Amino acid sequence: MCSSDLLKLYRAQFRPSQWLDRPHAMAAMTVIAAETDEEAVLLASSMDQSFVALRSGNPGKLKPPVPGYRESLPPSARAMLEHMRQASAVGSPATVADAIGKFVERTRADELIVAGATFDPAARRRSLELTRRALG
Repeated sequence: MCSSDLLKLYRAQFRPSQWLDRPHAMAAMTVIAAETDEEAVLLASSMDQSFVALRSGNPGKLKPPVPGYRESLPPSARAMLEHMRQASAVGSPATVADAIGKFVERTRADELIVAGATFDPAARRRSLELTRRALG
């Protein structure tokens, strides 16, 4: 069952209580924003490497970005990363804003948690700043 289906089930079966009178859903997204789509994809390759390593039973420290990392992977690993990208926004501020908007539309989340690891901590701070600006 995907997260959208789980949220539908939660909303359908929600019962008001003294703490909450209506359903309230918080969802998490991986977000990597940069000046361009290409730069963001490069920055996100560090997370991609970590995810593939974790799923392959070889977890470790976050690695430096690798140009063309996804293209170097076998189809099964690329498919795994594409599945993960259902809850991701990677790109320029416009691309990130569009992806977040579509995610919220699909999930109808009331709140979002955004996180994204980059090898360079300054790039992560910049990503969060660009995301904040993109969302106004």
